[in-house]
Amino acid sequence: MDERENLNLISFQTIQKDMQPLLFCRYDPLGRLLLRASPKYVWPIVVFAFALYSLAMLGGGSVLSILYAQRSVLFLSLFDSRELFIAIFAYLMTAPLVWLFYTWQPRGISNVFYQLYQNDVIGEIQNSTSQRIFNPNSLMGKIHFWLSLVLTAIGILVWLSAIYSPFNPFVFEETSFWWMLNPIYLWIIWIPLVFINLYMVTWIVFRQIAATVAFTSLFKVFQIKPKVLHPDECNGLAPVGDYSIRSALIAVFFGFWLFVFTTYPMLFGQPMNLKIDTFLLFIAYIIAVPSLLLPPVMGAHKAMVEAKNRALEDLAEQIRVLLEETDGEKILLSKDLLSELERRYEIATKKYRTWPFRPLSIKGFGVSAVMPIVSTGISYLIDLYLRR
Repeated sequence: MDERENLNLISFQTIQKDMQPLLFCRYDPLGRLLLRASPKYVWPIVVFAFALYSLAMLGGGSVLSILYAQRSVLFLSLFDSRELFIAIFAYLMTAPLVWLFYTWQPRGISNVFYQLYQNDVIGEIQNSTSQRIFNPNSLMGKIHFWLSLVLTAIGILVWLSAIYSPFNPFVFEETSFWWMLNPIYLWIIWIPLVFINLYMVTWIVFRQIAATVAFTSLFKVFQIKPKVLHPDECNGLAPVGDYSIRSALIAVFFGFWLFVFTTYPMLFGQPMNLKIDTFLLFIAYIIAVPSLLLPPVMGAHKAMVEAKNRALEDLAEQIRVLLEETDGEKILLSKDLLSELERRYEIATKKYRTWPFRPLSIKGFGVSAVMPIVSTGISYLIDLYLRR
């Protein structure tokens, strides 16, 4: 290894060490707190979130429902079958999953750099004037913290306006919800916990943008060294695709949530919740899946295409030289070499990958992504048939 290669290796090694999870929580106090509380594992945070929402939402809702039922107040009780399922889905499934993704994401971004370094697929710097990909501190700034607060506040207002809307299909002709009954519970427990979840979602979006910038810059500055027949079936670049698929799974979960939101009223004899807002949400879902899946891998895809083209061109140039040979004796001697070069060209054509997605993983993701759309379509046909 010459001095230039050694400097390039040290440069990427330094970069991957800089990409620590806490970098992506520098201006996110909640994320920094959770990472320090559980630096190695995500599951303790998920267990904590499950316990928190169980106690504060379902536990608090049970107490409120019992107390106000005794006072003969008209409201949609937590124990009402129309409310219980949706509450369990929202507080014991959706909320912990948001916490899971929120705490995993900084680790996932950092792990991509670490695994690429372990796979030794990052080569020389393509631009000798670029000694670093970027200043890591520029990924996350103070503006992200203030913007997250503003967007979360707007999200709360939009959510509340939708809930108080006379067109809300989950009111079921009741005058109020259990969590609206007591202002102390509403403003000290319910709204802060909803605020936390929306705050986490905004940071998930910010970090996804930062990850896309980081990965794109990485493959723009460095050449890659694809490893043909690597066990990951992606020439050693599967970490980028793995991160992208896991990121896009949150959109798939949103799709299933949208399916429940749309079809749930059917269980109680009401028509499907198909209005302009749900239609727009389905359009947003169709846009969100590729928007989360593709941008993080586009830099890797372009680099993999270029690396494949270079490898094929090197082999093709050697083949062209042999084909231009006119000396009969040399042609006979080069016959075996030509066959070998053709065999290598065929192998390179098949085995140099151009996308960093494991075949089984991307197929499974594709099936999962279309299921909410297909399930909603089937439910719609059933609803039409029942109402004929």
